[in-house]
Formats: sequence, structure tokens, C-alpha cells
Amino acid sequence: MSDSAALPSAGLARRLAALLYDAMLVLAIWIGIGFVAQLLVGDQVNEVIDGRVQTDPLFGAALFAMMCASAAAFYVGFWLRGGQTLGMLAWRIRAQSGGQHVEQTTHIFDLARFLLGDAKSVHGVATSGSMTDVPQYDVDDLSMVNIEFESGAIANIASCCAMEGWNRVQLEIFCRGLVVTVGGPNTVNRKGEEGSL
Repeated sequence: MSDSAALPSAGLARRLAALLYDAMLVLAIWIGIGFVAQLLVGDQVNEVIDGRVQTDPLFGAALFAMMCASAAAFYVGFWLRGGQTLGMLAWRIRAQSGGQHVEQTTHIFDLARFLLGDAKSVHGVATSGSMTDVPQYDVDDLSMVNIEFESGAIANIASCCAMEGWNRVQLEIFCRGLVVTVGGPNTVNRKGEEGSL
């Protein structure tokens, strides 16, 4: 049994907000499909009868089928690729969330990979429980990842959501005679002499 099974589920308001968010995305997809379909077939499938636009029944059925298929692809695709839709991500509803690392620290991983190369091995741990005062908060709020890079470099990337009004996101690179801090003060310390990036 996973640790997330013991966490409270999201309330109705949060679930409805996520559903509305996803519905707006699906609506945008439908508008795009309708626009492309109309460009492809032109105005030949529509005619004005008694002041009302009438659409060819075959075209209407095909458009409806494309709308249903695109909505199904949207939801099934997100569930197969990450376990949650964009609306669930935006409203912190966990289904299979990666917690802080996926939701907030992802660019530190990008920067580490850019500077240090591809990873050779990765080990991570995550937990939740520091945000007990936030109702229905069910994503990991503390996590740590150790990475060994193919270049021989190693990194530890930690992420935490535990304090209001204070945050720090940074990458520190340590080499012989050199320490570079990216994020926060953006400093370089070369053999004991500190400067700015």
C-alpha cells in the first residue's frame, strides 16, 4: 500500500476547479479542430436557411466524432503519461504527482543536466506532512534526489515546502578551488574570494 493512500482526498471545490480548468483546455482543442475542419472543407457544408446556419449532417457528425475523440485522447493521454491532468496539477490534486521536485524544482534539474551532463544513476526519497495547516494538501512537500552524472560529478537536489514567506531555490556547484551558487545571491567563490555572477 502506498503512502498516499493514507492522505486525505481533495474536496469538492478543488475537484470542480480542476474540472473547469481541464474543460477550458478541451474547449480550446475543440475550437482548433472546428477551425481546421472549416478551413479544409470551406463554407460549402453550411448554408443559411430562414436566417439560421444549417450544417451538413455528415459534416456535423464527423465534427462531433472528432470532438469526442479529442476529449478522450486528452484525458486518457494525461492519465497514461502522468496520472493526472493539467487541472489536477494546477490545483495540487495528487493522483501520481512527483511532488516538489516535479512541480517546483524541475528547472534546477534542467540546469544541473546542462552544466554537468547526463545522469548515470539517480536515487530519491520524498515525504509529506509539513503542510498540515493547508486543507486537502496531498502532494509531497519534502524531497531529496542524489544524482551521479556520467561526467563523474555528483549532485544532491533538495526541495521543501514548509515555510510561508520564505523560499530559496539554488544550485551550488563545488569544484577544487571553486564554488558557484546559482539562485539566491548568484555568487562565485574562487579560492576564498567571493564575487557575483
